[in-house]
Amino acid sequence: MNYQAIHPPFSLDFWEMTKEELKAYFAWVMASIPDRIHQLTAFIRSDPAFSDWDPNNSESSIDILGEWMSAHVSVRERTEDELGALKGKSQYSIDPPKDVLTEESYSIGFDVGLYLAQTLIAHHPNLKWTQDFRSRKDMDFGQPLLTPFGPLQLNPIRIAINVAHGLARKQRPSTRLREVYEEWARRAA
Repeated sequence: MNYQAIHPPFSLDFWEMTKEELKAYFAWVMASIPDRIHQLTAFIRSDPAFSDWDPNNSESSIDILGEWMSAHVSVRERTEDELGALKGKSQYSIDPPKDVLTEESYSIGFDVGLYLAQTLIAHHPNLKWTQDFRSRKDMDFGQPLLTPFGPLQLNPIRIAINVAHGLARKQRPSTRLREVYEEWARRAA
């Protein structure tokens, strides 16, 4: 199966994008959900060990997805140019991570974030997609978020990409996706 990695028609530099660009990005993400979940499903099912995976928004589908994800995400070393550009952009003296998800793995994280969100919505119909434009200093500024979770908002794409990093670096077990799902489901109740 030839998995089509996601290629947003936007810079993804959310803090530099105009409000109109951010709204267009949000609309693009919302319109992309069915296709991205279809892409993810086809890719998962192309693995003989997961050929019967059912994206039915069940908790067991999250378990299987986490197991599959842990075997299919990876990182690559950043180039010196990439590291230099990141250091030049940062206002902090912290060195950026030397590795980054591969393009395919980033896309898997993105798609898993959409599936995670859709599963949460299926079990908690009070949740809805939204955007927050209150502060450009907020790490989730202008990005698609799920609310309400009490005083919190969930950026399911960012969370799933973070899970992908942990799985790819072998710092987290395959059950990490289920743990994340359970924590946010508890907060939604």
